[in-house]
Amino acid sequence: MTIIVEVFGEFGLTVSEKKTETLLMRAKDKLTTTSQPAPPPPLTIEAAGQKYAQTTEFRYLGGLVNEHGDLTREINYRSRGAWACLRRYGRELFDRPQAPFRLKIRLLQAEAMEALLYGCMTWSPLSGHYQTLRSIHHRLLLRVIGYKRKKDTCRQLSYAQTLKRVECQSVEAEFESNKRCQEDSVLA
Repeated sequence: MTIIVEVFGEFGLTVSEKKTETLLMRAKDKLTTTSQPAPPPPLTIEAAGQKYAQTTEFRYLGGLVNEHGDLTREINYRSRGAWACLRRYGRELFDRPQAPFRLKIRLLQAEAMEALLYGCMTWSPLSGHYQTLRSIHHRLLLRVIGYKRKKDTCRQLSYAQTLKRVECQSVEAEFESNKRCQEDSVLA
């Protein structure tokens, strides 16, 4: 651990040996039988006479990293942040029909979508994660255009219809665009 502290120190970074924990990334097992295998014993890492605790998740660059590499909790956390952005301006802007529509859309893009996709450059989403992001984006867009679901009705604009009406890109395109911008800012 002393070597790590010294090397990081050369770059102006500090490492707290007392706070250091380990995370063992586990591959997702595809079970072929109905029985669950026994979990592996906890990995104990000891260096220079100090044992390091093992954790199952931690925050890194604002994002949640867990032992399985799953994004579900991170996406749910980001979704709550996006909805909080819309609630912040709800009465003043979104609940007023006379408010400029383009302003509502720009606010959605600048605030809510940034909150939803913050830190996405560290993500490796699967198709299910994209589906969740599409669903969240769809509901955010419906809120912005003033769609209110009436009781006992199933009529709702599809995601494609909503994107066309609002004239914005899909969450996948937003994701890739955001990821490229964040990568460019890191490289600059």
